[in-house]
Amino acid sequence: MTMLAEYGTLSLRDILEPAIQMADGYPIEASAAATIERQKSEIRKWPPSVKVFLTHPGEAREAPEAGEIFRQADLAATLRKLVEAEQKALKAGKSRKEAIYSAYDRFYKGDIAQDFVKGSQELAGFIRRRIWRTGR
Repeated sequence: MTMLAEYGTLSLRDILEPAIQMADGYPIEASAAATIERQKSEIRKWPPSVKVFLTHPGEAREAPEAGEIFRQADLAATLRKLVEAEQKALKAGKSRKEAIYSAYDRFYKGDIAQDFVKGSQELAGFIRRRIWRTGR
């Protein structure tokens, strides 16, 4: 987001739209589906990943099949929150650059950061909340 804000010309919405569309669902490639199936024992170590990657729990093949629509709803929701922060800032009269930094702040300091820290702590991770000083 810093590179986009400082040197880019597009909006964050324009940049993230293709990623949001993919997170909403796309036909998964055979190689990706096969990798997920091969790595399912590792994926099971991370409960949040199970619901994303092991779309057929309890079946012989738990990973999605090649061509199946693969969705990452939480990722799509997070990306939409970034766009929402940018759009809200633009509507408040902020510049393109300031609006992108509003999204940046939401990611690193706001509700997205809080959710990330909470998820890490629930899994006994070491990530803690810290107030970032960006020098901006």
